[in-house]
Amino acid sequence: MNIALSVLVIVVILWWLLARELPVLFGALVSTGALKRNKFDVLVGVVVVAAIVAGLMLPLYGHLTATYSPMPSSLLVVVVVLAFGVVLLLERLGTMPSLMVALLAMVECYRVLNVDGAAIDYKLLISWCVAPVMSALLSALLYWVNRVGFGKSHLHIIKHAGYLRYVVILGIALAAAAVGLNCGPVLVWLTGGAVYNGIGVGIVAVAFVALFVLLRKAIHKQVDANAEHYLDFSSQAVCAICYAASTTLLLFSTSAVEVVGLRPTPLGVASPLYGAMVGVALVRRRAMYEGGTIGRVAVGVVVTPLLSMACYYLLSSLFSDEVMANDLWNATIVVILLLLGLLVVFARYVRKQESLKQSTRKLLLSQQQQLFENQKALNDLELKAILAENQSLHGTLELKRKEIVNVALGISEQKEFLEMLAEKVRVAAKSSSSEAKDKIIAELQNDLSQRINSSSEIDEFYAQAEQLHKDFSVKLTEEFPHLTTSERRLATLLRLGFSSKYIATLMNISPKSVEISRYRLRQKLGLQKGDNLINFIKSI
Repeated sequence: MNIALSVLVIVVILWWLLARELPVLFGALVSTGALKRNKFDVLVGVVVVAAIVAGLMLPLYGHLTATYSPMPSSLLVVVVVLAFGVVLLLERLGTMPSLMVALLAMVECYRVLNVDGAAIDYKLLISWCVAPVMSALLSALLYWVNRVGFGKSHLHIIKHAGYLRYVVILGIALAAAAVGLNCGPVLVWLTGGAVYNGIGVGIVAVAFVALFVLLRKAIHKQVDANAEHYLDFSSQAVCAICYAASTTLLLFSTSAVEVVGLRPTPLGVASPLYGAMVGVALVRRRAMYEGGTIGRVAVGVVVTPLLSMACYYLLSSLFSDEVMANDLWNATIVVILLLLGLLVVFARYVRKQESLKQSTRKLLLSQQQQLFENQKALNDLELKAILAENQSLHGTLELKRKEIVNVALGISEQKEFLEMLAEKVRVAAKSSSSEAKDKIIAELQNDLSQRINSSSEIDEFYAQAEQLHKDFSVKLTEEFPHLTTSERRLATLLRLGFSSKYIATLMNISPKSVEISRYRLRQKLGLQKGDNLINFIKSI
């Protein structure tokens, strides 16, 4: 019967740790993205079980066995269920309670009421209050050192991600060991004298492994949900939080805290973890996790032990020691409290599921609305792109049409000019008078000279060249406003890659004049003797 009740007590405490407190701690490390949440199950299980066994050699377990006498198993179940109800109530009110602290506070109240001359151990209360403060100071120091050190290291982001993975793995192992060393001795102590033959350790280890396997999917979901709350923190901040909380748990599992007048004590995960968050938040000068405040952490730390002691004192005042020690009465109380606890848990589960459905529905509607808006914006962009492309094609088509019309007009004009020349040549050939022939030849020479000196085609050529190289013409005019029209045209022809021979033909000057014009252009552009004129023009 005692072992069965011990198993029930262990299962309730382990369920709370696995379902509530550990996912918050490991969710922080998973939020870094350096390690997936389904990659550390075996690591956590092995380290926690090993730490529970190793915790029996620490001063914490010796202090528990020396200070607190074993409670009747049935009464212990009542205490655990009552402590469970206290933390559920405080959690519902928005504070951050620890089941370990609530349980040990009731055990402390039991010791004071049932041991002659016993007084409240104020070192225990002070230790519970100092632990989150110590965790906050450690996290602030670790975060500040990490931020300053990484800021000056100039480490590549890929190498930093590789190092971060090892830091996270080490952090998970450290956190699992800290939880096992700090909470394990309490769990084993609750089994009473069975620990001396190894049954207590076996009960705790088997219960932990069995619950971890059964709750694996639920733990993973809870880890992922808690990881989302840490997205506002950087990887350095998250690692500082977890390392500070784990270090605080380790310190209060050993005699190291006795140096400053404190005492080893179980803390649970909540108070050191949220204290570490406060430390990082103070350094970052931002709001704490989930918009909470330092006051919420302080309320959870102070109210949890006081309310737990008050509840046990009220229970012991209502019933005598003989009644409370009666197994039948305790069994009845256990059944009633368990039913009440199950009702509370079921009500919370139903409300949480309904809230989850509502939030999922709202999120789905929001995503659908966002998808609709994105699709609408995408359609508008596609429509604008199509209109712009059509406009561009229309402009290109109009330009090609004008080019074809100009070519056709040029061909027609050229044909008419050649036909006029051919007619005059036929007239000259048929004429027998030398004066008439000379007159016609003079007319032909005049027509050809006018045709050669005509600048309309050349002007049109320059206009098209300047249109194609509009930016060049604008920059050339802005940077060298003293250039003449002829010099700007020469620069345009050089940019197009024409030789001096073709430039002479287009500008209706001799090749020697082209070289002289190039020399004057170099002077006006401010080029030195070794500078290349064409490369300089192309660089404008």
